[in-house]
Amino acid sequence: MKIGQRWGWAWMLGLSLLLTQVAHAAVDVRMQVELGQSAVGLDMQAVNALALPTLWQKVVPLVDLRKAQSLQPSTALVLQFSPFKNGVKMVYNPSQVRRFLQQHGIAMIPYQPHWNLTVQALAFPAANVHLEARLMEDSAYLAETMGFRLSPRGRKLALMFTPSHDVYGKNMLHVGVQGAFTADLLSQTAIFLAEDVSLTEQLQAWLHDILGEIRDVYSLGAMQFTETNAETTLTIEGEHSLSTQVMLEQALLAHPAVVTLIPTLLQQNRRQYRLLLRDGATSWLQPWFAEYGLTANQQVADSFTDWLVQ
Repeated sequence: MKIGQRWGWAWMLGLSLLLTQVAHAAVDVRMQVELGQSAVGLDMQAVNALALPTLWQKVVPLVDLRKAQSLQPSTALVLQFSPFKNGVKMVYNPSQVRRFLQQHGIAMIPYQPHWNLTVQALAFPAANVHLEARLMEDSAYLAETMGFRLSPRGRKLALMFTPSHDVYGKNMLHVGVQGAFTADLLSQTAIFLAEDVSLTEQLQAWLHDILGEIRDVYSLGAMQFTETNAETTLTIEGEHSLSTQVMLEQALLAHPAVVTLIPTLLQQNRRQYRLLLRDGATSWLQPWFAEYGLTANQQVADSFTDWLVQ
C-alpha cells in the first residue's frame, strides 16, 4: 500500500470514528422550551423565569421537582434565545443544566427515556370500553410534559391495569409491568379506589405516578433492563461518499435497538461493523436499510458477516 493511500485510509477511519462518537451527543429535545404570545416582548431574563419550570418538569425527578422550582433562575443555562412571531423559543445547555442541578443536590435525568408503551385495561365493565385509548392519549400528553418519548422503536413497556377486591370487599386496582421493565421499579402495584372520584380520573392520576417513577429511575445512573443484548456483524458494500457513510453510521447509532456501533473494516468499497443490539432483534434491519435505498440480506452461518448490505 502506498503511503498516500495508507494516510488516506487512516484519515477516513479517524474521521468516521470521531463522527460516530459525536452522534451519541444528539440534540436533547427536552432542552427546548417554547412559550407563546405571553412571552413576546419580554427580555431573556423574564422569559427564562417563565421557561425553567417547564424544563424542570422534563429533567428533574418528581421527588426533587419542588426543590428545583424554588431555585433562583439563572440565565447562564441559556444556550439560545430566539423570539419569533407568536412567541419565544429557549434552548438550554445540557451540561450547564446538569452542573447547576448538581450544585443544588439534584440528580438530573441524564437523557430522554424512549419507550414503546402499551396500556391495557383488563376485566373492566363494558362501560369502560374506551379506557385504554383514553389512557394512551394521556400517556402522549405526559410524554410532552414529563420529557420522555413514545414510539414503536422504544424499549418495550406494557402496563396492565385490572380491578379487584380485598378481603373486606373494598375496590382496588392492580398494575402489572412487562417488557424491558419490572414492577420492582414501582413503590406500589395496587391502590384502593375512592368512591367519590371516577375510575378514569384515578387511573389517570396513577398512570402519571407510574410513568414518573419509571422515568425517574434513569436519574440513578444505573438503569437495568430485562432484555439481553446480542452482537451481530454488518457489512456494507458499494461505493459511497464519506458523508453518506457517516450519515448511515449516525442514523444507525440513533436507532433505539443499537447499543454500540464499532467499525472493524473501512475500505473504499466495503465497510464492516460490529453492532451490539438490545434483545438481539435484527428483523428491523431490512426495512430500515430499504428506507435508504439499500438491500440488507442475512447471510448463512459461518459467513464472513451476519448481514450484507448492498
